[in-house]
Amino acid sequence: MHRRGLRIFLAVALATAPLSACRSKSTAPESIAASSAAANVDASPSGSSSAPAPSKFLGITKGTCPSDMVFVPSGTFTMGPVAPPPTNPKHLPAHSVTLGAFCIDRTEVTREAFRERCNCGAIPKEDSNQQECDFGTAKNPPAICVTWTQADQFCRRTGKRLPTEEEWEYAARGSDGRVFPWGDQNLSLENDPEHPNLCAGRTGRNRPRPPGFPPPSSDPLFPDGPCSVGTAKDDRSPFGALDMLFNVREWTASNTCSSASPRTSCNGERIARGSTFGDPWMGKTGLLNFRAQLDMDAPDATVGFRCVGDPIVVPQR
Repeated sequence: MHRRGLRIFLAVALATAPLSACRSKSTAPESIAASSAAANVDASPSGSSSAPAPSKFLGITKGTCPSDMVFVPSGTFTMGPVAPPPTNPKHLPAHSVTLGAFCIDRTEVTREAFRERCNCGAIPKEDSNQQECDFGTAKNPPAICVTWTQADQFCRRTGKRLPTEEEWEYAARGSDGRVFPWGDQNLSLENDPEHPNLCAGRTGRNRPRPPGFPPPSSDPLFPDGPCSVGTAKDDRSPFGALDMLFNVREWTASNTCSSASPRTSCNGERIARGSTFGDPWMGKTGLLNFRAQLDMDAPDATVGFRCVGDPIVVPQR
């Protein structure tokens, strides 16, 4: 009995050992990669917005995306201002970030798409600042007054996710250290309300206007509200994403715990990136680094979103 029992024990041990070893070998790298990718993203209330394991698309420089998205290749870039160092504790110091390839929406999600493609809750009539949410002259405006949770739900229900702020900044500026999505040139505003050079300098109702700017009723350059998505001809990133700097700020999956802020709590806040249609512009150079810390449950008439997803990888040769 003793020898028979020993033989059975050894047989079971030998049979299960390779399986345990295989599990350890296959899961360990994924766990490490996932934790490094999600270092700046916390678990959302819905358990949804998390960065993909970078090992899956690291080094991928060729790929395809759906027609309404653009491909962003794997690469390394400097995130944050290079000089001078940030004086605002909400801003991150310059640091190197490496990302895997991904797809990002060519434009911000439109109001029409949000209403038609996702039962994610109604857009309110006013935001938390009593600003109207359905206003302006744009024929195809971005979805504004959408909470972070609504944006997160839309992206997930369409097979995508919200970008991390690292992905957002890389998609906006690329890897060459440019000041603006279009390069380093300080562009001016053009008087073309249908196809503006940049969707900036357009203030909404009940919001203060820059000194000397005429009221929107007397100057076509400053009609109320955001632009139709994708119509600002020069606000284009090196990868082809449009309206990355202006039109509306955009929700990201990242939270405020990832910043250099001295805040002791990040509950209920998320990072929004970019600037808005109401920005007076004036050639400011730090807008790609600006990090708005916003209440994730408060609708805002200057905040919208876009989604990211996995690319279809082209075999490397």
